[in-house]
Amino acid sequence: MHEQFFEQIKRDHSEVKSILNKMVEKENSSQRAQLKKQIEKALVPHMKAEESILYPVLKENKKSRDSALEAIEEHHASELILNEILSLRPENELWPAKCEVLKTLIEHHIDEEEHKIFNICRDLISAEQIGKMLTGFAEEKVWYVSRITGVL
Repeated sequence: MHEQFFEQIKRDHSEVKSILNKMVEKENSSQRAQLKKQIEKALVPHMKAEESILYPVLKENKKSRDSALEAIEEHHASELILNEILSLRPENELWPAKCEVLKTLIEHHIDEEEHKIFNICRDLISAEQIGKMLTGFAEEKVWYVSRITGVL
């Protein structure tokens, strides 16, 4: 059960990294507008689901508390930059710089999560609890996607 949960998160990570790579590369304003929608829909529900399902469990344990708090702060910093990107007109000259900063923040976060936090989870969280977290994670993502897309 552990691995299903981690594989879901890794799939999300892969999707987000792919979109971020395109955001850094694209010069076309119409493509940038489309990418803004894609990154918001891929990144925000993922981060919010982690914050409500994964990190609270990690915060409960002394061994994982600091890692969880750091991950939450990385989400916060990423969300600040993402919101600035979402408010930019696609032709704005700051687009490449802000996208590069977001990409760097997210790639660092993903690396720590997949190589540090996942190992902590494997040691501290039971398969039964991970199963519940997998269900909750999926439900949270669906709720946030519906909020972003306006389809409730």
